[in-house]
Amino acid sequence: MNTSEINKIVELGHKLSSIRYFHHKDLPTDIVCIELCFSDICIYINIDEQDDTLNVTPQGPIDNAIKEFDTHFFDEAVNRSLRWFWLMENNNGYRDALQFEFANNVSEPPVIIQLMAIGSRISIRRVLTDE
Repeated sequence: MNTSEINKIVELGHKLSSIRYFHHKDLPTDIVCIELCFSDICIYINIDEQDDTLNVTPQGPIDNAIKEFDTHFFDEAVNRSLRWFWLMENNNGYRDALQFEFANNVSEPPVIIQLMAIGSRISIRRVLTDE
């Protein structure tokens, strides 16, 4: 998984400006690609069909992906800076998840979101904190 674009977003302190979700034409209820835009940089997170891990790429959505999918997991993160991200590896050694933390400053409660590859779809989860 190439994370150089995400590193650049964190270093520049860009705020999340928009999100688009895509589904496969044959899987209308499953998210297969997510577009996250930060100022002038957009990244696409999709599934690697070879091993069901996540890909991060600056290129557009995967073939056969159809936009738009209505979900609101990232809504609270809009207009917040991406402060941290984590690559997550499962017990079998696959890097099949990412975690993002959005906040504009350290005193603001963060919005933490996980993306996990489950088969041919992306599962989105909110992480709660005890802060």
